[in-house]
Amino acid sequence: MWKVLPLFILLLTACASVYLGSGTGNASGERDLAGAQRDADCSRRLWQQLGQPASIRVECRAGVVYLRGVVSSAESRRALVRFVARQPGVERVEDRLVVR
Repeated sequence: MWKVLPLFILLLTACASVYLGSGTGNASGERDLAGAQRDADCSRRLWQQLGQPASIRVECRAGVVYLRGVVSSAESRRALVRFVARQPGVERVEDRLVVR
């Protein structure tokens, strides 16, 4: 169990969800894997650009970026959302941040 715990923590703090779906291994299945890799790369890149904040989770899914976590002010929240929205490949930002 203790060997699985670090992996579980890594998965909880990972920057992107990976959906491989079900398939037959055809070209669409390969595209799903490629899309999942793009999402993971996008999530990692954006999180690093934000300075890798421990209190923020960034998740990309097909051009939509989900921001979750805690920020210290409403202005920080707005600035964060504006910054992410201007990044290449981002079509929409889902703001799920909490101000505390």
